[in-house]
Amino acid sequence: MTIQDLVMSTKLRYYQKITQSQMMHPSTHFMMISAEMPVRMIRFRFVSWKHLIVLMYCSLFSWLANQWIFLHLLSFCFVPLRVENGAAAEDGAPDTQSRAEISAANRHNSLLEALSLASTIPSEKRSVKREQYLKRLFKAISQFAAGPPGQEAVLSRVDDAILPACKAGLRAGSAKPAEQYAACRVLEVTSVIIGHDQDDYVESIEQPLRLVIKGTHRAAVVRGAALRALAMTHFICGADESGTNSVLNLCEEVCAPQYRGEDVSPCLRAIALDCWALLSSTVADAYLAGDEMEEDLGRGLVILPLLSTCLNSSNMELRCAAGECVALIHESRLNLGIDEDEGENASERRFRRGELFSIFQLFPKNPYKKINELMVTSGCFSLGFSLPNK
Repeated sequence: MTIQDLVMSTKLRYYQKITQSQMMHPSTHFMMISAEMPVRMIRFRFVSWKHLIVLMYCSLFSWLANQWIFLHLLSFCFVPLRVENGAAAEDGAPDTQSRAEISAANRHNSLLEALSLASTIPSEKRSVKREQYLKRLFKAISQFAAGPPGQEAVLSRVDDAILPACKAGLRAGSAKPAEQYAACRVLEVTSVIIGHDQDDYVESIEQPLRLVIKGTHRAAVVRGAALRALAMTHFICGADESGTNSVLNLCEEVCAPQYRGEDVSPCLRAIALDCWALLSSTVADAYLAGDEMEEDLGRGLVILPLLSTCLNSSNMELRCAAGECVALIHESRLNLGIDEDEGENASERRFRRGELFSIFQLFPKNPYKKINELMVTSGCFSLGFSLPNK
């Protein structure tokens, strides 16, 4: 059916409608038009022939849209999506690589900005600003300096930016405890980034951190952060065994109940024991647990009475740190003088020589009851551990 036939059939039905109803004016009536095609029946008010023709064309276009155009629109919408998805699946690696490169560039720029701000800390008069810059520097070094470019950037700015900023933050007179704590954390994370064989860095921060640790007037949190930074620096960057022994001596002094005539906070004592355990993992087993052949008692066995008092403390962190030190000493005793190729009785001699309860002979009290209490508190029995009855 053509458009002309559609128009003629519509006219004919209109005139038949007028004749049957004997209407005087066509504008006052409604009529129903059907174009003999699968279109929706539309009731409208007839005004003129122009409106009729417009309605016919609209009906025609709607029918075409339903039959043909709509399908093509769907194909145009979804086919490119499928093509793009397929291209993304094929070229996913370059796209991901480009995004990774952009993210790496942004992280590196953030690191450079933090280092640039750190260079202004010594001349900054406001403590709040110095603390803010130090916190930003710590975040940048710990999160954005993991790769080789970040490590090179940190190494290149250690002497002219990081060290002056941290030394300015450690000043006791003008720096607040929060600023001092942030400076210690920056020194700690810097030692992790720059890596080993950095004796110059160790020497440059040794004296400032020791002054903070020995200052009993400073906050315990700040002294603990300084001790952690010093121990981490010697653990990673230092290669001098005498320096490690010196820090071990300092940890043993700080973890005592009193230091330089002042009571030591349990939190600081726990940090000192943690640092002692960290550095003790770098020394020889005989130096830590003693050598019976040479009649050397060992550094670890000397502090066993101190560890016993720490195990009886009411502070949970201090008890946990002391227990870790005891476990480290016991492991060192297990490894004393036993080679892997000594035969079938090597394990038996190793256990007999480093038996856990033999190292408690120096304790002033029987440790079995206390260890049972600690194991119950920590949930060790739920893992299947038990102690012999004594």
